Amino acid sequence: MDIERSKRDIKDLLYFLRVGTPDYERSLQELDCEMQKSRLSLDEVGTSEVELEALRIQGCGVVARDKLAWLRSSDHMDAANSIPRIRTELHKGGLSLADIGTNEEELERLRIASVTNVAKLFLRDFRRGRDGGVGSVDMFRALLASAGLTLAAVGTREEELDGFSSNYEVRWLPRAP
Repeated sequence: MDIERSKRDIKDLLYFLRVGTPDYERSLQELDCEMQKSRLSLDEVGTSEVELEALRIQGCGVVARDKLAWLRSSDHMDAANSIPRIRTELHKGGLSLADIGTNEEELERLRIASVTNVAKLFLRDFRRGRDGGVGSVDMFRALLASAGLTLAAVGTREEELDGFSSNYEVRWLPRAP
């Protein structure tokens, strides 16, 4: 075992963790593996259990903030996955929504914006005569209901929906929180 190489690898991992990597879990696992292989102490590599726990919590915050920033900056359609991931990371880190600069109201606005974007995609595909893998008219209605949206909010009306087939296969539907 090359101890100097292990020290260098550990130093690199600690650097990435300290600057705030979203890949914190893998970095911590690799760090643990290197520490076990090299049999170096935390003190010998310039860290401690307290710092590693702080870096884990920091990593949770990095992931949650990154997901939030992505949702804020795009015409997203993935709030159904991103918002639960934000909540998971906050829970794992013992953090609050305020710690990442948001609140329940904003997350709900982002969820509704996401549902609106997905509904518009459904509608576009319905109008083109194809499902595009996104779902049926009944699921479209359920999607709107999940966000309290009206047909008018997404640019359609009952008469238009009645003209669409409802035999499409359902493949994805955002969930309410």
